[in-house]
Amino acid sequence: MISLKDVLRSSSMIFSLLLLLTLTFTACSNPSGGKTKIAKPELEQSHFIYNGNPHTVALTEENAAYTLDGEITGTDLGTYTAIVSLIDTDNYEWIDGTIEDLELTWSITLTDPSVNWLTGLTATFGETLSDVTLTDNGDGTDGSFAWVQAGNTPVGNAGIQQHELRFTPADTETYRTLTQMVNINVAKMEITITPETDQSKCIETNDPVFAFTNSPALLGDDTFNGVLGRDDGSMVGTYAFTLGTLSAGGNYSLSLTSGVVFTINDHEYEWVLTVSADNTRTVSLVETCTACPATSGNVQTHFTSTTEFATVMASLPNNNTATPYTILLNVSDIGGNSSANGSIGRTLRENDTKFVNLDLSGSNLTSIVANAFVTCTSLASITIPASVRTIGNSAFSSCNNLVSVIFAEGSQLETIVERAFWNTAITSITIPAGVIEIGEGAFGNNRNLTSITVHENNSSFSRQDGILYDKNKTTLVSVPGGLSGTVTIPTGIETIVNWAFAYSSITSVEITASTKTIGNNAFASCEDLTSVTFAPNSQLTTIGYRAFDSTTAITSIAIPASVTTIVLEEDFPLTVSYVFLGWTSAQTIIVLGHPNQASADAAWGGSHWRQYNNAVIQYTEQ
Repeated sequence: MISLKDVLRSSSMIFSLLLLLTLTFTACSNPSGGKTKIAKPELEQSHFIYNGNPHTVALTEENAAYTLDGEITGTDLGTYTAIVSLIDTDNYEWIDGTIEDLELTWSITLTDPSVNWLTGLTATFGETLSDVTLTDNGDGTDGSFAWVQAGNTPVGNAGIQQHELRFTPADTETYRTLTQMVNINVAKMEITITPETDQSKCIETNDPVFAFTNSPALLGDDTFNGVLGRDDGSMVGTYAFTLGTLSAGGNYSLSLTSGVVFTINDHEYEWVLTVSADNTRTVSLVETCTACPATSGNVQTHFTSTTEFATVMASLPNNNTATPYTILLNVSDIGGNSSANGSIGRTLRENDTKFVNLDLSGSNLTSIVANAFVTCTSLASITIPASVRTIGNSAFSSCNNLVSVIFAEGSQLETIVERAFWNTAITSITIPAGVIEIGEGAFGNNRNLTSITVHENNSSFSRQDGILYDKNKTTLVSVPGGLSGTVTIPTGIETIVNWAFAYSSITSVEITASTKTIGNNAFASCEDLTSVTFAPNSQLTTIGYRAFDSTTAITSIAIPASVTTIVLEEDFPLTVSYVFLGWTSAQTIIVLGHPNQASADAAWGGSHWRQYNNAVIQYTEQ
């Protein structure tokens, strides 16, 4: 039986033969020999929706001069290519003069889902796309939304920003994935501005630039413009801060912390020395607020000899630590130590009810001799000239009202000898850039000193958490007497120098394994110290004499087994070390690595280490 398909194939062949004969006749009858121009055809439909059935393409115009072949029928998803070929290229060409086959592409794709593209999306400047909440597709096609860009992509500046959103249908065999740009309403980042406390000025002076902190921080390289303001007013009193002209740009909204105020102070006065035109020296009440106009500035008298200084000091009335006299003294010699007749120190000691801020910055001195100001209790502050290279032994020792030590700009100081500032009232001190040597206990027994600072260009010393170390952090030099709480000695510290912690306010100390030497008097008279802990693998070999003298708040201490030496006190009539002097029966000393007293005594050169204390001593081979 002949099928319909066979009939159609036979008919197609007959049609093609007739067409070829027609073209041959036409070409032969064309006396000019030129080719006939044929318009390029197009597909009637180039996109179909997938339905599981085959789809066949057709041309918009049929012509006997060409044929449609190639991928003209398809069922699966994808892109197909149909080929249109000229039958007789000797007599026909395309309208553009070419004769090559035409490749016409067409596709079968999934159907579009029903998508309710999200609106009303919000974010804050500084957030990323992952911070934006995406809801579901509502009553549309089941599926989910996600951003085309990475989740850590910033949402952008405050305002309406567009980002590309992708909808992925749950049924990916029926529906295709779509993308579309959507709007995000980006809000400004909220920044809280907090003015710094204790900002003030003297009456009749210009306002300073007001300092503040902000939280959170601005992003990236963003900066503030403008300045904080305050409520209007020029009289003595307090004034609330305002945002003034402060701005961080269009991406930020600033708000001000309330309750912090700016203060306008009245004029400040103190007793100072003045010199009249006839060289009469008098004491006057003169304005000393350096922020006030020059017409009422601080009057300070310059003296040029220790004798002149002594004469004027004798003429001054008594004052107190709250109203010290400010005296500038320009000399080349301070006259020796505080016991020497005519010395500056002797004059201060003889006038110990007249408190003085002594400014030597104009003096040509190369050293402050040993004991120069020792026990000068009337000295409230000292300005040391830049020319000074050495501060001698105990130079300012027991100046127990000395609260401020100022090194003049450009200081050439190199050496601070031992106990130079022992037992003063200083609260802070900055080690100048050129200092290369600091003696034992130079800043010891200063219970008001909470921090030691080192000039950033100093190549010999460093500081960490207010404590003074050598530059390489192998030696702990000095702990401020006012430092409290727990001190953890950094890894790498090998030596704790003599007097390093003495008289300090610390309550506990953790000594690193790298520490090999604890110096003489290192923890002497640390009355608040309750705990001393050594690292389990301690390398400690040497404990100096009087190292724990009068540390009676310690409940117990375990001497590492690595210790080989407990130092005897030098130049002392008795052969003792006083290492635990004053310890009571309520305290315990645990000796590691020695099973009994005889073993410990043999290792440490006798019984000197345990004399003059009543602590319970326990021995263990561990």
